[in-house]
Amino acid sequence: GGDGVVAELVRLHEHCLGLVEGPFQGSPLFHKSLKEALEDVVNSRVNDVSVGEMLAGRFHHLLKKGGASKGAPPEKLNQEISQLVALFGYLTDKDHFAEFYRNDLAWRLLHNKSASMDMERVVIGKLKYSCGAQYTSKIEGMVSDAKTSIESSAEFGKWVKARASRSNKSTKPSSSSSLSSSPPNDSAIASGATRREQASPLLFDLGGDFNARVLTSGFWPSHPEENLVLPDYMTATLGEFEKYYMDKFRRRRLKWIPSVATVTI
Repeated sequence: GGDGVVAELVRLHEHCLGLVEGPFQGSPLFHKSLKEALEDVVNSRVNDVSVGEMLAGRFHHLLKKGGASKGAPPEKLNQEISQLVALFGYLTDKDHFAEFYRNDLAWRLLHNKSASMDMERVVIGKLKYSCGAQYTSKIEGMVSDAKTSIESSAEFGKWVKARASRSNKSTKPSSSSSLSSSPPNDSAIASGATRREQASPLLFDLGGDFNARVLTSGFWPSHPEENLVLPDYMTATLGEFEKYYMDKFRRRRLKWIPSVATVTI
């Protein structure tokens, strides 16, 4: 499999590098020959699969929960990451690698399957050192979005509770008003909410939990758009999040992508 090929390439590189820096005393001529030889091998295809794709797959196995890093000492992990980044340096089509890496990273972040965010940053740092800040800008943006989304979801929960408190104080005891009553400074989206949304309970009211991941367009891989008919309480919850978000960032536009959403029952 891909991991086996990558492991063999790592061993080959370590062996040849040891010869160049040992018996050949780090000769620039031998370093040049090693570089040309490794580029020839690393940029080939095995069973019609590029080494770049296999390399991205190995990173994924290391960085996902329950993957190859499970139970491994940090020193060994750091060593393998450095070895993989060294192989990455011989790739000529690094954008091809980045495409697979971003797809795998998106899966880890969107499904909470990253084994360690610290390790994600270690890999990004090494790739950045190897190729520059422009190369890793999208990957760094994805990790930043994931962190910001956690904070936004927590703030949204507090915002909903505060709105509910204000709504309860402004209504009669016998009233059954929902959490969607608009505060004085609500955005245009709030004023445009439908009566159906305003009358519907939110997911929170039914004992559920809601976390929104705001993905910056341009950073993340493209995902198919789907038009789903959602339950009223879910539509109302999405509408409330839009109000909260547009209150904070009035010049931004939200577009929901159900194809990457998850539901726990």
